[in-house]
Amino acid sequence: MKKVKYISNVLPEELILEIKNYATQNSKKAVWNSNRLLWAEQIVRDSGNVDILNLKQSYLEEKILFYFKKYTKFNCIGLNYNRWYPGSFIPFHNDQIYKLASTVYLNEEWHRDYGGLFLYEHKDQLQAIVPKYNNAVINSNKVVHGTSIVSPKAPIRETLQLFFK
Repeated sequence: MKKVKYISNVLPEELILEIKNYATQNSKKAVWNSNRLLWAEQIVRDSGNVDILNLKQSYLEEKILFYFKKYTKFNCIGLNYNRWYPGSFIPFHNDQIYKLASTVYLNEEWHRDYGGLFLYEHKDQLQAIVPKYNNAVINSNKVVHGTSIVSPKAPIRETLQLFFK
C-alpha cells in the first residue's frame, strides 16, 4: 500500500532543543558523515552537501523513538540528524529497503520559497509538503518521493531522518 502520513507536534520542545544542542556540541568532532559518502550515486546525483550525524546508539535514540511507538511497530534501523545546505536535494526514489521512512522538520521558520519541500506522487499527481517545525512525514517504502532543491538563500535545513524495517 502506498501511504504518506503527516503528523503535527511529533516531539516535545525540550527534546528538539536537546537534539540541536547535541549536534552543536559535536559539530567539530569527527563523528559527522555526508551524503556523498553514505548515499547511493542515484540519490546524491548533483545535490549540494548534506551533513549527517548518526544518532543510533546515542543517548537520544531511546528518547526519540519513544514518540514514534504509536506510529509504527517496525524497528528503527537508522536515525540521523541532517543539515541540508543550499543546493541539496534528493531526486525521486522509493525506499525499497525499508518498510517506512520519516522526516521530522527542525527549523523553527521555513518558507516554501526556501525549497526543501517533500514531494511525492499520489494518484499520478505531484503533491508537496512544506517543512513545518516539529512536524513529521512518514512514508511507506512504495511511495515515490524526493525533496526539492534548497534555495541558495535558504538557511541550513535541519531534519531528523528515521528508517524502519
